[in-house]
Amino acid sequence: MKTRIIVLLVLVLSSTLHAQTLLGDQAEGEAILATMKDFSRALVAGDGAAIAKMYTNDARLFPVDRKILSGQELVQYWAPENVTGVTSHQFFPEEINVMGDTAYDFGYYSGTSTNDAGEVVTWKGKYVVVWKKTPAGWKMYLDSWNRVVDE
Repeated sequence: MKTRIIVLLVLVLSSTLHAQTLLGDQAEGEAILATMKDFSRALVAGDGAAIAKMYTNDARLFPVDRKILSGQELVQYWAPENVTGVTSHQFFPEEINVMGDTAYDFGYYSGTSTNDAGEVVTWKGKYVVVWKKTPAGWKMYLDSWNRVVDE
C-alpha cells in the first residue's frame, strides 16, 4: 500500500511539472524566469512601454512574417495600441542556460486574446531568446517566435 501511494505521488508530481532545465547559475536562471513572468503580466495588461523596457538598447526582434526590428521599430511594435486584447499569456521554457552575463532560453508559449468580434482566440507557439545581463537586470537581446499549429 505504501509503495502504491509513493508511485501515485510521483506520477501526479511528474505530470504537473513542466520539463525545464536550468543550466549555469541557478539564481540567475530564476531571475530570468521572473522577468518572463513580468513580460506575461505586462502583455496581458497591455503595457507596451513596460515590455519595451525589457529589451537591451541594441536588441533585435524577429516577429512572425516581418523583417528584423530594432530601436524605435521595436518600441513601436510593443506600443499600447498593438498589445491590447491579450487575456492570458504564459511561457513554458524547455531550457535556460546562463553563461556569465549572457544566457539563452527556448521553449513554448500559449495564450488567449479577444478578437474584434469579441470571440476568445487561443494560440501557442515556440520561441528562443538570447539574454544579456545589464545593471538593471536581465534583458532580452534577441527575441524570436512563431506560432505552432496542431498537426
